[in-house]
Amino acid sequence: MKTTLHFLLISFLIWVIPFVASFPFFGRDGKLAVSFWVFKLVMVVVLTLSSFFLFQWFYTANPQAAVGIPNLLLLGLGAAMISILFDAFTVIPFNKMPVSQYAAQVASFYVLIVIISLVTGTRTQ
Repeated sequence: MKTTLHFLLISFLIWVIPFVASFPFFGRDGKLAVSFWVFKLVMVVVLTLSSFFLFQWFYTANPQAAVGIPNLLLLGLGAAMISILFDAFTVIPFNKMPVSQYAAQVASFYVLIVIISLVTGTRTQ
């Protein structure tokens, strides 16, 4: 139960940290105030760093979860799916973007979560 709660907590934090970090890049009118590519770069860096440190904390606190590549893949995919689910209720409606555009511009970067889960999990074994 403790491991499940930790996993849900880090999954939420992996999503919410970049979400909150994006606020300064939007004007009061809700439009992007900087170049799209600068915004993307910052979001990828924030997602990567927050995922790395949160998974590091999770696998250190729950070493039994870091046993085997299938577990690491499953945890990474689970965290990515939770992020996509939260985006479905926030990012997609707020930006009024079609799902195909969301998949190309946002969801495709969630592959990083799976990779980071594998890297940090194998480092703690």
